[in-house]
Amino acid sequence: MGNSYVIPCDGTSDLAYEGESREIVNPAWCTVTTVHTDVANEEMHLLRVFERGVAVVAAVHGPSGCGRGFDLRRRRWRRRGALRTFKAAAWAVIFLRRLELDPCTKRSYTFDAGVDPETIRYMDQDLPRSGGEALVQRHMGRIRAMLLRHLAEDPHLGYCQGMNFVAAVFAAAAGSQAEAYERFRAFIQRLRGLWLPNFPLLQVGTSKFMKAAEEFTWYRHLNAHAVEPSMFLPQALLAMFALWLPLPTVVECLAILEQKGLAGMLALTLAVLDHVGDSLLQQRSMEGLLAVLKNLKTRAPEPSVLSMAARETLPKVARLESELAVL
Repeated sequence: MGNSYVIPCDGTSDLAYEGESREIVNPAWCTVTTVHTDVANEEMHLLRVFERGVAVVAAVHGPSGCGRGFDLRRRRWRRRGALRTFKAAAWAVIFLRRLELDPCTKRSYTFDAGVDPETIRYMDQDLPRSGGEALVQRHMGRIRAMLLRHLAEDPHLGYCQGMNFVAAVFAAAAGSQAEAYERFRAFIQRLRGLWLPNFPLLQVGTSKFMKAAEEFTWYRHLNAHAVEPSMFLPQALLAMFALWLPLPTVVECLAILEQKGLAGMLALTLAVLDHVGDSLLQQRSMEGLLAVLKNLKTRAPEPSVLSMAARETLPKVARLESELAVL
């Protein structure tokens, strides 16, 4: 069965996707994982008891345990009957323990119990907008689990629109949910000003972008038609380019963003816009320019080309940061 997305109607934050719970490896986070471990240990104990019981039955009803003249067919029947009875009893206990794992009565999470249900509903409304790409749909459960854990661990920052795209990038890039969350958390902590009230880091990034883009003809063309950075830059920075580029392309460029932070994001922004610079220069109206900016995903370059262009732009952005720091 594939992953089926269900928004909890009671506002609780249980993992509503099938097939993802096995990836949650932190027992302090996932009570179901803890229960699974307990049951597995008990099942192994019962099976070991069963094996010992088999040995006892074999010893009691085997050739050495029966007197001479005892009918061989009857002896075999009694031994098989005892084995079946013992096995049935062992599996009955295991089955009853498994009934306790009913997802209707077990919460997948405990640390997020205090999160505002309204915030969870708000987040759940954004999840379907994370993209229709197969890579996103395959990891939708992981994305939701990461955001829920973030809400519980960083209530001061909370949830902001665009975080679902950031989580989607790391969910697709990482090999496990634990790795995805740790990388997501480190990135959010480093650039948390992008999502804080009034978006202070977005304002800083906008100023640096405007300074770095002055030498590009396409930027002057944008200015001439009253297209300001506030009309397109938030879609790049707050959503981690998921609205500008195919998700696999963002994943290929993720190392630059993780290593360089805001400088890496600005370098990638300049590289994407410079790639469509000719298309921007062909437009003669604000509407035409905004249409190009809205459909950047359809004009995306190859990941290797984009990554190389961003790395070539990094020194310029770094020098700009140093100059601004001195001022």
